[in-house]
Amino acid sequence: KKIEGKVGKVDGVAEVNVLFNSSKVKVVYDEDKVAPQELKTVIEKFNWRRNATSKTLHCSHNKALMSF
Repeated sequence: KKIEGKVGKVDGVAEVNVLFNSSKVKVVYDEDKVAPQELKTVIEKFNWRRNATSKTLHCSHNKALMSF
């Protein structure tokens, strides 16, 4: 809930879903107000899945899916 709350407060974010079982965060956002890299930075501040070796950000048409 902490990740969803912080990311959800970012101007331009419409929807946030943390998918713990698949180690992903799905964000629907307004690309005119926020960049995907900004979202990644907010999420990384939580040190979520600290032992994960890869952090991948996939973006397309106002949707971002980050894998940890």
